[in-house]
Amino acid sequence: MDSEELTAEELEAKRRVYAHLAQGAADVKAGRVQPLDDAIDEIIRELDTYPENAPGLTDDEKIDIVAAKEYKAAFEELGK
Repeated sequence: MDSEELTAEELEAKRRVYAHLAQGAADVKAGRVQPLDDAIDEIIRELDTYPENAPGLTDDEKIDIVAAKEYKAAFEELGK
């Protein structure tokens, strides 16, 4: 990584990612897993119901939701 300093928001985002990955690793070790297709379907359902203009979202989160919905649409188009 560069010598540039991270903002408080960037540090918090990194912390959330690491916490999520640590929880995932703990879930796998404990046998709390689900089939990949089920996990993807769950994520897609959440994206379909979560508006990108929901209150409290950061601009980056809004962009991520829109991008994920665009990827979903592209994959669905490929499947036709």
